[in-house]
Amino acid sequence: MELMLELILAAIIILVIIGAIAYLLLQKKQNSSDLFKKKRAIEDELKTAETNFFKRKIPETEYRRIVQDKNLELIKIESEISFAVNKPRLSNNEMQIIEKVETKQRHLLQDLFDQKKILLKERELIQQKFHKRRIDDKIFQQMMNKNQGEIISVESKIKSIAKENEIEKTMTDLKQKTKEFKKEKEVEEEEALDALADQAVEEDTPKPKKK
Repeated sequence: MELMLELILAAIIILVIIGAIAYLLLQKKQNSSDLFKKKRAIEDELKTAETNFFKRKIPETEYRRIVQDKNLELIKIESEISFAVNKPRLSNNEMQIIEKVETKQRHLLQDLFDQKKILLKERELIQQKFHKRRIDDKIFQQMMNKNQGEIISVESKIKSIAKENEIEKTMTDLKQKTKEFKKEKEVEEEEALDALADQAVEEDTPKPKKK
């Protein structure tokens, strides 16, 4: 009977794990699908803008503005698609940093590392579109400056979390050492008092008279 219950419990646990994995895969697929839909929508907007420009329905300045804005949106979405489809593994350095922080902060740190990878891919795509002349020099410089600022911000947050954890660990160790030191002192004081008490008892105890 007990063996049967254990088998049923094990089967339930396995089903729960399989269900969780299936759910995560479905969510990943859904997210990727939504990103591709957004990408197609922006590409359609670019085609519409191009058609309207050639038909003289919008001026060149407006057309250029639309092209620049939509290309920026495309870059961000394509960066997210690249990350979602082929999520890179954490580097050894990133793993070491995550392992050093508290468990509650590891998920936040993982998200920051993911953000940085997406931003680095975004930078790569900005450079590609610039070389293909889809964005001009001015917009390219603006995009690169904005991208660099966002990368610096993410890196600062990563360093801040790692530093805070290091300081917290140092303070915890210091408090522990202080407690141990106080305990040692208390033990030494108790031993000293016991020694004094023993000495006082010996002095008060009448010594036997010599015959």
